[in-house]
Amino acid sequence: MRQLYVDVLLRRLRAGDVLFPLRALRSLWGAVRGEARPLLGTLIVTYRCDLRCVMCDLPARGDRGAELDSQGIKGVLDGMADLGVLGVGITGGEPLLREDLPEICAYGTSRGLLMHVNTNGSLVTPALAQALSDAGVASVNVSLDGPEAQLHDELRRRTGSFRRVLRAVARLVAVRNRRYRVALTCALGQQNAPHADRLLERARDLGADRVGFLPVHDFPANGVAAQPEGIAVRPLLLDRAGSDPLLDNSRAYLGLFERAFAGQRNPLPCSAPRTSVVVDCYGDVYPCVPLNAAGPVRAVGRGDVRAVWRSNTHRRARRALRSCRACYWNCHTEMNIALRRWGARA
Repeated sequence: MRQLYVDVLLRRLRAGDVLFPLRALRSLWGAVRGEARPLLGTLIVTYRCDLRCVMCDLPARGDRGAELDSQGIKGVLDGMADLGVLGVGITGGEPLLREDLPEICAYGTSRGLLMHVNTNGSLVTPALAQALSDAGVASVNVSLDGPEAQLHDELRRRTGSFRRVLRAVARLVAVRNRRYRVALTCALGQQNAPHADRLLERARDLGADRVGFLPVHDFPANGVAAQPEGIAVRPLLLDRAGSDPLLDNSRAYLGLFERAFAGQRNPLPCSAPRTSVVVDCYGDVYPCVPLNAAGPVRAVGRGDVRAVWRSNTHRRARRALRSCRACYWNCHTEMNIALRRWGARA
């Protein structure tokens, strides 16, 4: 999301909208000073999914009957906007399983939020691609884990899923006067890390605007669980970082992949508990994405996200996580790299 945010900010400036960039700069300055203010929001609109990917167990939590309805989700977006969140990543599960997703995105846009949709691509129709553009979505991020069908389908545990990704990207790119950027997200592990360069070239052939990589890893409370031996950790695209406009990751982030694959703790101080807020489809609030992935026991509250964020419980959680180095999640780590570069307070 690093370069995607820059893209959107520049587009807004060119359109004469100076309020959002000014608000973003003010919030970023607060983060540099060490203030607790959520800049990034993650909204898990469903845990349900039509795939059973090898790196994800979230669909096991899916319960359609317990999910917040459209008004409940809009209430979460209201809370995020009121707290000063700049952008919201809509994720799952598979978000496109919710028929009200364009309505949700349009509402978030109306509240001044940059809305990003993450999808496995299997449910993208031409009409839905257009609806997401009409809703003002800033980016649509499609998961691609292999440059060819055999590897991608194996990792996604669904024959034909690679073909659906190609079809989805073609439909998203073809939208006339589209307002969003089309990005591919690649989770690299033992099987596909050796193919990172080919994944980037496949994305270029598909006409994607950006490509982002992240390392597959666990995030237990006591540090990162080691990956199986033999994973390829040659210089993953480091020679292209900063020079290839398609590559969204910073050179500093790509340089951490070897540590992640080796099971070593992240060396960077983490700002995620004070710069992000995560809410799932049941109204549970988490300090960061990895703690949500670790299980609902890590939730710090449920209900009004504003009240939870301002609660003593959330403050204690932020303090307790101040020394956490357990993950290399892309959004959080890129934020940590940027804040460190700007001389942020711990």
